Amino acid sequence: MRRCPQVAVTYPSQLPDRARNGHVCAHPYSGPVITVVEYDPAWPERFEMLRNEYAVAMAAAGVPVVAIEHVGSTSVPGLAAKPIIDCDIVVREADVAEASSVLMSLRFAPLGELGIPHAGRSRNQRGFRGPIPT
Repeated sequence: MRRCPQVAVTYPSQLPDRARNGHVCAHPYSGPVITVVEYDPAWPERFEMLRNEYAVAMAAAGVPVVAIEHVGSTSVPGLAAKPIIDCDIVVREADVAEASSVLMSLRFAPLGELGIPHAGRSRNQRGFRGPIPT
């Protein structure tokens, strides 16, 4: 489906037939399209697979993990969400650099500190997006 650049919360069942098969432009917004889908009961299982993959990679590199948590809208049962599984990997401050290296070896792209002010958190909090497709 072609779309005008827009922020759109759309469920396929809510689109008219013309919109499902053609051009959608609900308003003149020129930002990125954000796709939100109905809750998928497979998301928790997908997170468990990712948690295991990340735990194994961190252990292989000798990085002790405090926790790997499912966060964001896909972690809320029944909630519509962007179909992206968000994970927080918590390590000790002394292990942040090595944990970052492990994530980059898994083809994650570092996003720096995401512009989040340092008040109340470690200066070593990092964001990553990925894994990047080959």
